[in-house]
Amino acid sequence: MDEVKYFQGVCEKRTKDDVEETRTVEFIINTESKDRVKDILNYDNWNLENYNANPIVGYQHNVYGDNMCNPPNPDDVIGTGKAYLGTTDKGVRALISTVKFEPASLNPTAEKIFRKVLAGTLKAASVGIMPTGKITREDTKNEKGELIDFTNKWAGQELLEWSIVNIPANAEAVRRSLKNHTMAGLNFVQTLLQDYGMKEIKSMTVQQILDLVEKKHFGAAAQMELELSRGPDPNFNKYMERLTKMQNGQAKS
Repeated sequence: MDEVKYFQGVCEKRTKDDVEETRTVEFIINTESKDRVKDILNYDNWNLENYNANPIVGYQHNVYGDNMCNPPNPDDVIGTGKAYLGTTDKGVRALISTVKFEPASLNPTAEKIFRKVLAGTLKAASVGIMPTGKITREDTKNEKGELIDFTNKWAGQELLEWSIVNIPANAEAVRRSLKNHTMAGLNFVQTLLQDYGMKEIKSMTVQQILDLVEKKHFGAAAQMELELSRGPDPNFNKYMERLTKMQNGQAKS
């Protein structure tokens, strides 16, 4: 599977008078223009069919269930959408989608985001897409033959999902996001390795951290399995003794 790429920007929100009743808001989630990472999407070759068959709208792209720092949360899917091609008020071709926010009684996260969208606090949208053809690069050079710009032109793309996000994409935002996720991951590791300080954890390689986690949290279980394999335990004495030690944090690998 090709890499999923994200294109973010300040979106154009469109609401109707009955928005409180319908809980439906229309967004322009992408436009036909060169974005900050030098990409131009092919607006003659959008694949929206698969998305519209499962039209989820998320918050912060937390819809894939593969974030080690945060467990999967169904409330990160805040509503359902319907994507189609259209134009902005200025006549620029655009990808448009409605989102029908889930009821407050079902999803408090959706309710909070719905209110922030109506208040104008949240203004950015991001599409998660996958290329459906070759991406070609076209360079722009000056009179001396020096590279001054380039453009990545997509042959086509498929919409996988789109999300309401806190900030539109730029280099600083990406750096801050990466740093935040990294620190969240390190904090999570420290909860598993409470005998080590953050300074020690930061100095370790990934493999060293994995070895320590495996030893601490899987070693005791392996030791119990070994002990039980040495002979019969008809009264479960060995099992209960070992289990009690594990529950009290006394079992050592």
